[in-house]
Amino acid sequence: MHRLLLLGLLLFVGPPAGSSPSARARRPDSLCANAGFFAEELLHYSAGLVTRSDSAAVAARAQYDLLPASAGDVAFVTDERVCESAARAHAELFETGDTAGPTPVVAVRAGDQRYIVFGGARRAGEVLVYDIFDRDFQYLLSIAR
Repeated sequence: MHRLLLLGLLLFVGPPAGSSPSARARRPDSLCANAGFFAEELLHYSAGLVTRSDSAAVAARAQYDLLPASAGDVAFVTDERVCESAARAHAELFETGDTAGPTPVVAVRAGDQRYIVFGGARRAGEVLVYDIFDRDFQYLLSIAR
């Protein structure tokens, strides 16, 4: 009797949210996660790294293999193909390795040679980890900030 009642309820209401394979495999609308506090923080930090000319910024650029750039050359990536490349590269290195279903990332273009990417989940203790990739999304290094 209880089984029939449960079966009837499932047929009427449907399975719990997210329990069907298609719900779990559903791809996000965009792999560009360029909104929110952490995204704005990354954009501001990236702009400072590549645009400032003080000795600390020059030293940081040398340490992080970044080139100087103008403020106009630092922006969120909005091209979905570029975000997909960033998300796949990040997933391969730092997440499950599942490049077929990567999670969205914040990607900032820092000049014409580098991307600074934040995947949201990587931390070093209490600090966030940003990852630097070249324009072909070959991993270069990480910054703990």
